Amino acid sequence: MIRTIEEAIQWMDDQQTEVHRVGLDKILVALDYVDNPQKGLNTIHIGGTNGKGSVTAYLRNLFMKHGFSVGGFTSPHIMKFNERISLNGQAIDDETVVRLVNKMVELNEYMATTPYSRLVFFELYTVMMFLYFNEVQPDICLIEVGLGGLNDCTNVIDSKDILITTIGKDHVERLGHTYREIAQQKAGIIHGNADVFIGELPTEAEAEIERICAIEGATLYRLGQDATYEIQSQSLTQGSIFQFNNHDIYCINMIGKHQIHNASLSLLFFQHWMRKYGHVIDTQLEHQALFETKWIGRMEKLSNQPLIYIDGAHNEAGLNALADTMQTYLADKKIKLIYSGLMTKNQLEHVNLLLKMPLAEIVFTEFEHPNSMLVDDFKLLVKQHPEINIPTRFSIDWEHELTPGDQDILVVTGSLYFIAQVRAHYLNKELVLSDV
Repeated sequence: MIRTIEEAIQWMDDQQTEVHRVGLDKILVALDYVDNPQKGLNTIHIGGTNGKGSVTAYLRNLFMKHGFSVGGFTSPHIMKFNERISLNGQAIDDETVVRLVNKMVELNEYMATTPYSRLVFFELYTVMMFLYFNEVQPDICLIEVGLGGLNDCTNVIDSKDILITTIGKDHVERLGHTYREIAQQKAGIIHGNADVFIGELPTEAEAEIERICAIEGATLYRLGQDATYEIQSQSLTQGSIFQFNNHDIYCINMIGKHQIHNASLSLLFFQHWMRKYGHVIDTQLEHQALFETKWIGRMEKLSNQPLIYIDGAHNEAGLNALADTMQTYLADKKIKLIYSGLMTKNQLEHVNLLLKMPLAEIVFTEFEHPNSMLVDDFKLLVKQHPEINIPTRFSIDWEHELTPGDQDILVVTGSLYFIAQVRAHYLNKELVLSDV
């Protein structure tokens, strides 16, 4: 019997299998053993390369402001595992996690007797999510895809309302090397007669999604065609102001042009969904919902004095968005940037992008993770750019680097796992100082 949250998470981490999962049969067998809790849920399926978490956060606020109860399923977590499963913005409590994991122990004993073998970490808590939402019965379940879409564990629901936020080149070893191949995987969550909403995508990716929608009999809605947005102003202190559909003016506090894109896609979806199901939109509540939306680890300010931001720019699209954000909001600042990432990502391309940014100083580091890039790995990549004149350093001690030093501002970026450790360290440090 598992009794504590620490034991529960350790048990999930310990579950291993040598049987590689192909397709969704394994998940369907597991769900059938626990009486198919995914059936009957009112789901919105959210896929894409970047922006899934932000769009989920915007939609959660929009729906909650209008009186709906909202379940949320996101990954990875930043501070605590429980964040991955939420109800009305509140993470699932430790006691419920423990109770559900004990059900998973029984389930995995059964799965070990099947040809599919045991469920592993993401598979386990996907089943737990469905069990939890079946218990609490939210009005709406916002289900974020874990990886890809076609063979993702979440693709056991037949959602009639689908979003694909962005398409970028990430996880190419599993999803494909071209936009068309990646879009094909992402569009695997599209099922017959669904309404599908897409953000601004590469032409090749959009064409592939359009092709799949035609095959499935789904209706496609495009941001930029079925709804437009125009940026009015962007400010660190006043927020970003944009006009949606040549009509209403909205203000958001989440930083970056990409967040205006995410907010606009959320509005396009929300307004259509409300009309589709016969609900009335309160424009004032709509404005409040967008303005109040936050998402930790995404260009999040940790400190005013000194000025410190963290941003989980863990892939090419994220780093491009960060570069645009710094150029827009911080052009007059001298920026020190600390970066670390996983060796499973295309770090050669990431280093190329980082060394083109408008930085006063860059520090490459490593962090506690089995797949973390090491400082020596970064040195080899940076050596390929002798023409770069940004002052560049390498440090194994990122904690010691958490100060802007001689610069105006510190930006810490890279893997979300790295950002999580930085955030936890900094906030714990602040708590200790406040207790002195």
